Amino acid sequence: MREEEKYIFGLSLLPDIGYARLKQILSYFKTPKDAWEALRGGKFYIKGIGPKIAQGIESTISRIDIDKELEDIYKKGIKIVTILSDEYPILLKEIHHPPIVLYIRGTLPLGNYISVVGTRKPSKYGMHMAEKLSRELAERGATVVSGMARGIDTYAHIGALKGNGTTIAVLGSGVDVIYPYDNRGLYQKIISSGAVVSEYPPGTRPRKEYFPRRNRIIAGLSLGTLVVEAPEKSGALITASFALSAGREVFAIPGRSDFGRFKGTNKLIKDGAKLIETVDDVIDEFPYIEWKKEEKGVSFSLNEKEERVYNIIGDIPKYIDKIMEESKLSMGEVFSVILSLELKGLIKEIGGKRYCRIK
Repeated sequence: MREEEKYIFGLSLLPDIGYARLKQILSYFKTPKDAWEALRGGKFYIKGIGPKIAQGIESTISRIDIDKELEDIYKKGIKIVTILSDEYPILLKEIHHPPIVLYIRGTLPLGNYISVVGTRKPSKYGMHMAEKLSRELAERGATVVSGMARGIDTYAHIGALKGNGTTIAVLGSGVDVIYPYDNRGLYQKIISSGAVVSEYPPGTRPRKEYFPRRNRIIAGLSLGTLVVEAPEKSGALITASFALSAGREVFAIPGRSDFGRFKGTNKLIKDGAKLIETVDDVIDEFPYIEWKKEEKGVSFSLNEKEERVYNIIGDIPKYIDKIMEESKLSMGEVFSVILSLELKGLIKEIGGKRYCRIK
């Protein structure tokens, strides 16, 4: 780590030192080292640092040994990337309040990031779509970014892994604090295929107020944010708001108007978010990127009736009576064909005799 990065890291450990205040401090001194030594010497004459903040800094800075802090973090297998580093993600640096430091377990993948977020209490359809679209995004070469929370986030990471792709989890805790703990297996898989990231120092326990703040990082890393299912008050909508403020694309999957989990996503679409039905609806928004080619077709031969029903069933769940109506087949024939397609792993029942494609 270069000297200037070392002292930026030290400054990030001080209380009430965010990006805006860091810029103020650095405008008063030639180097981050000069700023550190001045504050350590009790010089708090900088605009914006009042008595209360000064007192907090003074009581903290004398106890910080930067070299020892770095050594302890490196021993845990955690990497530190500061905002001055060449490895710091370019898109993230463009947001209004980028994190000064990123703590990383794993390796930040190169390439194009798309975030996939949504409710912690998804429907079966939401789980299916989060996993399916994330898998297809990974297959097309995108890195899927999410927050490793229960629900949609979890299925987004799982989908990316199933697509043999890369994925990033941004945590509202230290990178060595797994939350929720029942995602510990997923946590290890994410590290092996991408990275777990946080702006909070190792050992930081999750707190309610940390999660909205980490959402700006999810949005800031990404070219666009896809919201799968979200009620009217949702962390996913906060992420979408951060994406819009950073000038990024926002996508949403439509749902039933009488279903609470879709009220937020449907409102996003009303307000101008792009309606998403297939992965191409996302990919097409970035024509300047050379995505991996889509693998056409399926690995099974289908008879005429199977092909007819398969073509009718799309990514949006369709009721059995609608499939019968459009296919012109009898109920017995439709059930027989649907069973065959299910056994071939091409479609699945979402619930209530509704079916959608898996491949």
